Amino acid sequence: MTLVAQLLAVLAPTFHYHQFGEPTRMARDAGISALMALGAILAVFAAVKTFRREIESGTATVCLSHGVGRAAFFAAKTAGVALAYGVFALTVSSVSLVMVNGAAIGGRIVEGTGALMRIWGPSVALGLAGTVIPLVAGAVLNRFFRFRFVLTANLLALAISIAGLGYRPDFPLYLDHAGDMLAAALPALAYLSAACAFAARFRTNVAGSLAALVVLVQFPFLKLWAVLPAVLLFVYLGVVFFDECDIA
Repeated sequence: MTLVAQLLAVLAPTFHYHQFGEPTRMARDAGISALMALGAILAVFAAVKTFRREIESGTATVCLSHGVGRAAFFAAKTAGVALAYGVFALTVSSVSLVMVNGAAIGGRIVEGTGALMRIWGPSVALGLAGTVIPLVAGAVLNRFFRFRFVLTANLLALAISIAGLGYRPDFPLYLDHAGDMLAAALPALAYLSAACAFAARFRTNVAGSLAALVVLVQFPFLKLWAVLPAVLLFVYLGVVFFDECDIA
């Protein structure tokens, strides 16, 4: 999901043929779309798979038998999924801002000439580097040094994406668009919390279906100010469900 989101954020503005009134609009909208759509999918499936694996493999039973409270276990697992989603969101947001900056640079180059604006080439290269290098380096480190491939590749993608912001940085531009990225990324925390809650009570298919229903209902209407109450509501519901779950 991270790889697909990065490619969407990079390639969509790179191959566009219209400015839609401003040079940076397509780059910004591509990043927002990647965050909202793919972020929701990642959050839901990661939450459901994580909880069901812990319950069905017996890991939850072992933890609870060693004095870990059910509420603490549920909260910790939910926080872990949220952290993984945070890596995704920060990676995609950084790539998107690199492309927004590249669009702004490209716009300045052709300003007043009437020529078609293109994303600044080095920015495209930096965006693609965040997708290719982590895969290659992760495979090499896994093969010769036994690093975990998925973890290594994701952390490298995050590091390269953030490093890309240092190329000809435009901090006022970054700050101007960071709010849009934050608003696009935060709602998935509500979907993630809902998925965790349902996975604590129901099996994979049912939990995934209920979480998908929550996404469909909330997606057009969930406002930024409502994210925290929604997260708290679903975490509370999850604690109740997990407390009643027969794990032994």
